[in-house]
Amino acid sequence: MPFTKNDPNINRAGRPHKGRAWSEVIEEVSERVDDKSGKNYKQLVAEALFNRAISGDITAIKEIGDRIDGKAKQQMKPTLVDKQVPIPIRLMNDYENDVIFKSFES
Repeated sequence: MPFTKNDPNINRAGRPHKGRAWSEVIEEVSERVDDKSGKNYKQLVAEALFNRAISGDITAIKEIGDRIDGKAKQQMKPTLVDKQVPIPIRLMNDYENDVIFKSFES
């Protein structure tokens, strides 16, 4: 069905929201308090991560390092493609053109 300008069936409010964002839900759950320990879930998760790192889990160690110091920047070597290199251009006269093209014919 083609679009018509004043069609009453057009949803003028836009697409309906699907629900809360994932980050909002995670933030809400992380603030809940555990009945046994009295700590919020964010603290419990951090402690669990540190316990894994202490036991030698390399992934946990890397995650803690990334969170505290920030991710390491990837070093990249510049290549010729990254630089602008001037290309010399030389105009030839008709005689030079004839000499070059005749050398290809033989």
